[in-house]
Amino acid sequence: MFITKDSEYFTPFTETPQSWMLMHKNGVLYYYNSDKKLYVISTKDLIDDENGLIKPCHHVSVSRKGKPIKWQDIVYVKDVFMGEETEAFHIIPKHSEYVNLHQNCFHIWSWV
Repeated sequence: MFITKDSEYFTPFTETPQSWMLMHKNGVLYYYNSDKKLYVISTKDLIDDENGLIKPCHHVSVSRKGKPIKWQDIVYVKDVFMGEETEAFHIIPKHSEYVNLHQNCFHIWSWV
Protein backbone atom coordinates (compact mmCIF):
# COMPACT_ATOMS: atom_id res chain seq x y z
CA MET A 1 0.00 0.00 0.00
CA PHE A 2 2.69 2.51 0.98
CA ILE A 3 5.66 2.68 -1.33
CA THR A 4 7.99 5.14 0.38
CA LYS A 5 10.22 5.22 3.42
CA ASP A 6 9.93 7.96 6.04
CA SER A 7 13.65 8.76 6.06
CA GLU A 8 13.65 9.43 2.31
CA TYR A 9 10.74 11.84 2.28
CA PHE A 10 11.01 13.90 5.47
CA THR A 11 9.23 17.22 4.93
CA PRO A 12 10.59 19.93 7.22
CA PHE A 13 8.58 23.08 7.53
CA THR A 14 9.94 26.45 6.42
CA GLU A 15 9.68 27.39 10.08
CA THR A 16 9.51 24.88 12.91
CA PRO A 17 6.05 25.09 14.51
CA GLN A 18 5.90 27.12 17.71
CA SER A 19 6.85 25.15 20.86
CA TRP A 20 8.37 22.34 18.73
CA MET A 21 12.07 21.61 18.21
CA LEU A 22 13.57 20.04 15.09
CA MET A 23 15.75 17.12 16.22
CA HIS A 24 18.05 14.58 14.57
CA LYS A 25 18.91 11.10 15.81
CA ASN A 26 20.28 8.04 14.00
CA GLY A 27 19.68 9.63 10.61
CA VAL A 28 16.06 10.51 11.37
CA LEU A 29 14.75 14.07 11.49
CA TYR A 30 11.79 14.62 13.79
CA TYR A 31 10.01 17.26 15.84
CA TYR A 32 9.76 17.23 19.63
CA ASN A 33 7.40 19.14 21.91
CA SER A 34 8.83 19.16 25.45
CA ASP A 35 5.61 20.48 27.04
CA LYS A 36 3.49 17.60 25.75
CA LYS A 37 6.38 15.11 25.45
CA LEU A 38 5.32 14.33 21.87
CA TYR A 39 7.50 13.19 18.97
CA VAL A 40 6.43 13.76 15.36
CA ILE A 41 7.83 12.60 12.04
CA SER A 42 6.32 14.44 9.09
CA THR A 43 6.78 12.97 5.61
CA LYS A 44 5.44 13.12 2.10
CA ASP A 45 4.46 9.58 1.09
CA LEU A 46 3.08 7.90 -1.98
CA ILE A 47 0.14 5.52 -1.65
CA ASP A 48 -0.50 2.85 -4.25
CA ASP A 49 -4.22 2.08 -4.26
CA GLU A 50 -5.88 -1.14 -5.42
CA ASN A 51 -6.28 0.30 -8.94
CA GLY A 52 -2.54 0.95 -9.34
CA LEU A 53 -2.89 4.72 -8.97
CA ILE A 54 -0.16 6.46 -7.02
CA LYS A 55 -1.33 9.36 -4.88
CA PRO A 56 0.84 11.72 -2.82
CA CYS A 57 -0.10 12.26 0.80
CA HIS A 58 1.20 13.94 3.93
CA HIS A 59 2.02 11.39 6.62
CA VAL A 60 2.42 12.33 10.28
CA SER A 61 3.59 9.84 12.87
CA VAL A 62 3.02 10.91 16.50
CA SER A 63 4.42 9.12 19.53
CA ARG A 64 5.19 9.51 23.20
CA LYS A 65 7.63 7.45 25.26
CA GLY A 66 6.07 5.45 28.06
CA LYS A 67 2.65 7.11 28.02
CA PRO A 68 -0.34 6.45 25.76
CA ILE A 69 -1.37 8.93 23.08
CA LYS A 70 -4.82 10.44 23.63
CA TRP A 71 -7.28 11.49 20.94
CA GLN A 72 -6.69 15.14 21.93
CA ASP A 73 -2.95 14.64 21.20
CA ILE A 74 -3.69 13.30 17.72
CA VAL A 75 -6.03 16.19 16.94
CA TYR A 76 -3.52 18.73 18.28
CA VAL A 77 -0.72 17.29 16.12
CA LYS A 78 -2.98 17.14 13.06
CA ASP A 79 -3.92 20.79 13.50
CA VAL A 80 -0.28 21.89 13.93
CA PHE A 81 1.29 19.82 11.17
CA MET A 82 -1.55 19.52 8.65
CA GLY A 83 -3.79 22.49 9.40
CA GLU A 84 -7.03 22.95 11.29
CA GLU A 85 -9.14 22.80 8.12
CA THR A 86 -7.39 19.79 6.61
CA GLU A 87 -9.24 16.51 6.61
CA ALA A 88 -7.01 13.65 7.77
CA PHE A 89 -7.45 9.92 8.12
CA HIS A 90 -6.18 7.10 10.31
CA ILE A 91 -5.95 3.56 8.95
CA ILE A 92 -6.53 0.45 11.03
CA PRO A 93 -5.08 -2.37 8.92
CA LYS A 94 -6.10 -5.99 8.64
CA HIS A 95 -4.57 -8.16 11.37
CA SER A 96 -2.48 -9.94 8.74
CA GLU A 97 -0.85 -6.61 7.74
CA TYR A 98 -0.57 -5.05 11.19
CA VAL A 99 2.87 -3.92 12.33
CA ASN A 100 3.47 -2.40 15.75
CA LEU A 101 7.03 -1.14 16.15
CA HIS A 102 6.17 1.41 18.84
CA GLN A 103 3.59 0.85 21.57
CA ASN A 104 2.51 4.51 21.79
CA CYS A 105 2.50 5.64 18.17
CA PHE A 106 -0.26 6.66 15.77
CA HIS A 107 -0.19 7.60 12.10
CA ILE A 108 -2.41 10.02 10.24
CA TRP A 109 -2.48 10.97 6.57
CA SER A 110 -3.98 13.70 4.45
CA TRP A 111 -4.06 14.08 0.68
CA VAL A 112 -1.65 16.60 -0.80
